[in-house]
Formats: sequence, structure tokens, C-alpha cells
Amino acid sequence: MFEVTDTQKIGVGLAGFGIFFLFLGVVLIFDKSLLALGNILFISGLACVIGRERTFRFFFQRHKVKGSLAFFGGITIVLIGWPFVGMLVETYGFILLFSGFFPVAINFLRRVPILGTFLNFPGVSGVSILSLGHVIRRLDQTALNMNRIDAKPSKSLLAGFKIIKKTSRMHHILIIK
Repeated sequence: MFEVTDTQKIGVGLAGFGIFFLFLGVVLIFDKSLLALGNILFISGLACVIGRERTFRFFFQRHKVKGSLAFFGGITIVLIGWPFVGMLVETYGFILLFSGFFPVAINFLRRVPILGTFLNFPGVSGVSILSLGHVIRRLDQTALNMNRIDAKPSKSLLAGFKIIKKTSRMHHILIIK
């Protein structure tokens, strides 16, 4: 097991309140002050949970620049005074930044007793499997670009997955860890 520090506990609380204020700001017809407060609390909570340096590295990785610009641009637009447009841009950036985390979160939620039953219903499970589509498309594209039979996909591409069977050089069967 791993130990959770007091700073990480405070960070979870800050991020939770940030999400709550963002939700409340949207429900109350895009209230600018609640949205700004929610954004500040969410980012500070994230920094407390994973640390300032790792937060900075997360947002400013080369392949996440587009998502980071959209996310922080959306926050800036909210602060300027256009909350609806800012939240649209911010949501787009959030999806770009955290899309790799969605499959892991969905599989974790499937293990929660009541929520897991709902997520395993046939119609709902198909929707959550669609979020894996971008990872699988990238995997197939990488496999098509391979010139050698013994070449393997990069580890960052397969983060969160384990290859259980390699059927050919272009098809892999994946299972989530």
C-alpha cells in the first residue's frame, strides 16, 4: 500500500471543491466568479496531490501543448468575462489533457459496487469502450508503420495496457491492467 500525505489529502479536498464550484458555476448559468474559483481550486488541488514539479511537467509536455493551451486559454477567457465560450474552450482542453486517463478511471469505477453494475450494462459499457478507440487507432497506425516484424510499439503508447497476445505484426489483443 502507499502512504497518503497530509498535503495530498488537502489537494484532494481542493480539487473536489474545485469540481463542485465548476459544476455550481455551470448550473447557475455560467457564473464567472464561481467558475474562476473552481478553476483555481482544481489546479491548486492537482498541484498538491501530485506536486508542483510534476504538475508543471504534466501540463507542458510536448504532446500536450495543444490541450494545455486550450485549458489555460479557457480559464483566461472565463476571467476576461466570457464564461460560456471560456468553458467550451476549457472543456476541449480538459478532454485533450485527460483523455488518456479516462479508460483507467472508467475501469476503476466499474469496480465500485453500485456504479460498477450501472457501467456494465450493455448500452453503457459500449459507450465507455469507445473512449479506448483513440488508443487502439494509434496502436493500429503504429503497427502499420512498422517495417520490421520484431518491432514493438512504444511504451508510452501502451501505458495502462498489457499485450496478452500478439497475433500478427498488425494486430494486438489488449487487456487493461
